[in-house]
Amino acid sequence: MAYAMGIIDKAYRKKIDLIREIRNACAHARFPLSMEKQVLRDACKALLAATWNDLIEYQVVQTASPTGWKWTVHLDDGQTKTGMSSTEQYAIFDATNAIEKALSAPPKAK
Repeated sequence: MAYAMGIIDKAYRKKIDLIREIRNACAHARFPLSMEKQVLRDACKALLAATWNDLIEYQVVQTASPTGWKWTVHLDDGQTKTGMSSTEQYAIFDATNAIEKALSAPPKAK
C-alpha cells in the first residue's frame, strides 16, 4: 500500500518484502527453524546486504592531485577503508564493495 501511494520507493519495498518472507517462514514452519537452514540464512543475508549498505557511511570526493575520486568507508569497528578510482561511479562501486566485503568477513577472534 505504501509503495502504491508513493510513500516508499522500490528498494525500500524490497527490504520490507524480505522481512515479510522471513517472518512468514518462521511463523508458519512446521518444525523448529534455526540459522542452519540455508533458505533462512540466504533471506537474512539478502536483507542485511540491502540494509547495511544504506547504514554504513562512505564518502566520495574528487581529487586534483592525483586526478581521480577518493572513497572512504567508516566501519563500525573503528576501521577505515580508503581507495582511489578513476570515476565517481567506480568510486561508489568500490566503496559499496568494501562495505560488502567487510560485512561478509568472518568475525575476528578475540
